[in-house]
Amino acid sequence: MRKVLITAATFKPLEVDIIKARPEIRGLVGDDDNLLVADNLESAIAAYEEYTNNVLCSSEWDLYLDRFPRHHGDIETPGPLAGVDSIKYQDSADTQQEISSSYYIVDTTNPLAGRISLAYGQCWEVAYDEINAVVVRFLAGYANQNSIPRLIKDGLIAKIQELFSGVDMSGVYEDNWFNYRRRPI
Repeated sequence: MRKVLITAATFKPLEVDIIKARPEIRGLVGDDDNLLVADNLESAIAAYEEYTNNVLCSSEWDLYLDRFPRHHGDIETPGPLAGVDSIKYQDSADTQQEISSSYYIVDTTNPLAGRISLAYGQCWEVAYDEINAVVVRFLAGYANQNSIPRLIKDGLIAKIQELFSGVDMSGVYEDNWFNYRRRPI
């Protein structure tokens, strides 16, 4: 399984001016360090997403699977899941097909992982036996800056501080992000 970004987020979890105003960062950056702060914010976002196996800011992704789950199992996506645009697969004739949304139920209630379950009486199709035969296009991540939990933002600040100072802050940001972590898919 792997996920590929299709449409990037249109916002950042923190503004550069807010980051620079934080006491932990203020002495580490100058007035002309906006590009460096923005770059370190990108690195902090990537660290959060790698550590938690989730998506931070609302964006569109493709999740590639080699096959559908066995025994009517669920498809799990990174969270927080906002919705599923489509589920496509290569059929036994190696032709791409799309599954009707009436065949599955999308569960967006868990902020740590999305879940796609079969509707009552349905079963997953048989996909062509090759890698990446199933593609789930989904929207995940927090909807805006205000919906991102404070602990996540504080962890981003600690990671940015680490990037500027060179002092290991992993105990701080990982503690802040721990409750948002889920197992890899």
